[in-house]
Amino acid sequence: MLKPQKAESIARIRQLMAENPNIFLLRFSKVSVASITTLRHRIREKNARYLVAKNTLIARAIEGTGMEGLKEHLKGPTAIVANHGDPVELAKILTEFAKDNPEFGFKAGFVENRQADDAALKGLATLPSKPELVAKLLYLMKSPIQRLVTALNDPAHKLVLALNAISEKK
Repeated sequence: MLKPQKAESIARIRQLMAENPNIFLLRFSKVSVASITTLRHRIREKNARYLVAKNTLIARAIEGTGMEGLKEHLKGPTAIVANHGDPVELAKILTEFAKDNPEFGFKAGFVENRQADDAALKGLATLPSKPELVAKLLYLMKSPIQRLVTALNDPAHKLVLALNAISEKK
């Protein structure tokens, strides 16, 4: 690779990492091209990008960006997946793909601009999605108020039932 091409690749990697708070470094040896193409289509639907680059270029691109901790994971074939959306959905797609392809998996990454190791990224895939978490939170916030309204209405309801029973007897 010529120096201008290397400089262009480094700039492209640096831009990808600067624009996206969620970066996943992946190992992908012995995975068929057809499988990777299918994965690329699936992650593109989630507004994510899949990029394969040489480790030396990735190492140069992350110099001075605060992501230097990723350098220790740059061994063997490395792919970068980046997105600015929900990291949980992306982690679920990658974990599901790894089940069918045992040579594919997480190396490390940055999630919401915080470094995460292999175990943390696998754990991320087990979390519920952001809409599910918001729905659970809203349910928990609504529940005490709903119980209070029910408790306040209960005596009035019992009074109406008692008056109705008395009026039916007469």
